[in-house]
Amino acid sequence: MTILTHNTFWFQGAPYAEDTPPGPDGGILRRLVSLYNQAAPDILCLQELQSPETFEIVCAHLKREGCFCPGRELTPYGAGSFWATGKCVALVDAWSSGSGVQRAWQIVEASFGKQPLRVCNVHLPSGRQLGSCKAARQRIGELDEILRSCPDGPEVVLGDFNEYP
Repeated sequence: MTILTHNTFWFQGAPYAEDTPPGPDGGILRRLVSLYNQAAPDILCLQELQSPETFEIVCAHLKREGCFCPGRELTPYGAGSFWATGKCVALVDAWSSGSGVQRAWQIVEASFGKQPLRVCNVHLPSGRQLGSCKAARQRIGELDEILRSCPDGPEVVLGDFNEYP
């Protein structure tokens, strides 16, 4: 099984100056989707999908199914997970409406073999909006929520951790 994750920077080519990015740049989106298709992962996890409309455009270009959740407090920081049509993948969980999540996370379950695999696509807070100390506490809190959201937990947690290794 191959899993690919990438922060798309809203398909703008670089981080957007404000937190209200416009729609995706068509040329950048097509080039990135071409790279994703060449890699042909079983599961593709993207961060910074700014809207449901962007998610639908990416689905159409990828010719894949998927699921989307907007950023909780910062809606343009959405997450999308994609898989080849007909593959057994389903959304298991995502942030709840009452949670203290700033950006986005979602857990999908893939049944490519005998044992299902839960993959969590996450975009954790950065110090940009919260400052470094508060962002670090928020990242730990969100990871704790993610790990407690599934009784068996996700086996893989990936995405944009906004933290050095």
